[in-house]
Amino acid sequence: MYFICLAEIPEDDFDIDTKKAIKEQTERDKRIQIQQEREELARLERIRKQKEYNGTLMTQHEQKQLPVAFDLVLETDPNTNDIIIEVDLMLVQYMKQHQGKRK
Repeated sequence: MYFICLAEIPEDDFDIDTKKAIKEQTERDKRIQIQQEREELARLERIRKQKEYNGTLMTQHEQKQLPVAFDLVLETDPNTNDIIIEVDLMLVQYMKQHQGKRK
């Protein structure tokens, strides 16, 4: 099979239909490029908005955080006194006072 590169053929030798096809393909390529650029801009805008939203949520979350006054240990090893089960500090700060009372 033998292929000819269009760049090597002088444009004057092209048939009218070939010139029209090349022009249409060039226009199609431009439209695709513009569409890809728009999609990229939209993607970047979505990322920016998501970061802004996440930042707002994090700020609200940080404002809600209360200082944790204690670790809530549920079970320790009787021999070594190592902690076996404890409640995560993120959960402890949302617990009510009676839920974290030590007995």
